[in-house]
Parts: sequence; structure tokens; C-alpha cells
Amino acid sequence: MNAQTRKRNLVWGGLLVIFGGASLVNAMIEITAWGWIAILAVAGMAGLVVYLSDRSWTGVLLVPYVTWSIAGFLALFEGDMLSDQQITTYPLIAVAIPFLAAYLLDRTKRKALIPAYVLAAVALMMVFIEGDVNETLLPAYILFAIAIPFLAAYVQDRRKRPALLTGGILAAIGLSFLIAEAAVKVVAPAILLLAGGWLLVRQFTHPERGGLPAGQEQPPSG
Repeated sequence: MNAQTRKRNLVWGGLLVIFGGASLVNAMIEITAWGWIAILAVAGMAGLVVYLSDRSWTGVLLVPYVTWSIAGFLALFEGDMLSDQQITTYPLIAVAIPFLAAYLLDRTKRKALIPAYVLAAVALMMVFIEGDVNETLLPAYILFAIAIPFLAAYVQDRRKRPALLTGGILAAIGLSFLIAEAAVKVVAPAILLLAGGWLLVRQFTHPERGGLPAGQEQPPSG
């Protein structure tokens, strides 16, 4: 058994002991939410100590990240500092961050961007759903969110023309929702203003349809 395997066994074994003991105590004496927050904070600290002792094992950083993320969520929830929208989006963003971090640490891991993007897009969509958002904006957002990865794939490799076609069609459909909304609020009144202005201008430049332009007199009849 090498040193890396021993450290992994120590970490996972220690975590199992911590949460197993806490669960046993909770069965006899109910642990409060703040008690669980403290237990999660200690478990995360243990994982951080292991990483600091061996910087080559970056995977162990998931232990403090996960435990502290859960502890932070519980603390904010217990402190009544989260809105209904934040309660929904917090877990999604928390899960997305490690995938984004994996890509930032190693740019060759582009596949990690896929779950990060999807989770972030869904989190923002939940904000739209739970908020007071116009009904045409949500489908437009969904279509744009789906179109962006295809367009990004084409930008990365110009030979991927099917990706450009797919992304372009989705973006065009999404834009149509926004244009339809604008047509109701902006375009239609603008058309009325232009039509009315054109009629007024024509009235001053051509007062009588079929007659001579203004400033010229009609010749006397014979």
C-alpha cells in the first residue's frame, strides 16, 4: 500500500468515523442545526489539513469544499438570510463551481465546462421562473442558453458548421420571442407614429392629391 492510498484511507475513514459518531449521538440526543454546522466545519478543516500536508493531492480539496458549502447553506438558512430563489440556486451554483475550478486549473479539461455551464444556466433559469419575469423572456433565455455552446463550438473550430447552423437557428428563434415582445410595446407604436407623420408631411407638401405642388397656381380655365 503506497502513501497516497494510505492517506485516502485515513481521510475517508476519518470522515466515516466523524459522521457515524455524530449520527449515533443524534439518535440519542438530537443535534441542532448549528451543531451539524460545527461538525461539517471540523470535517472540512480535517480535509484541508491533509491537503496542506501533501499539495499534490488536489482531489482532497473536495472534502472541505463540500462540507463547508453544506455548512454555509445551513448557516444561511438557519439565519433566515436566503430568499426562496437563493435556496434553489445555491446548491446548483455550489455544484457548478468545482467543475469550473477543474477547468481553470487544467485548461485541457474542457468537458468540465459542460456541467458547470448547464448548472449555472439552470440556476439562472430558476431565478426567472420564481421571479416576476415576462412570459416571452423565459423561452428566449432557454433558447439562447442552448444556442451558446453550439456557437462557442463553432468559434473554437470553424469547421464545425453544423454547430453554427444549430446555434444560429436556436438564437434566431430566441430572438423572435424578443422581437415579438418588442413589436407589441415598441414597433407597433413606432409604425403608427411613422404613418401619421408621413400623412402630415404629405398634407403640407401635396395639399391636393393629383394637383400641382404647393406654391404653383392652377391656370385659368378656358
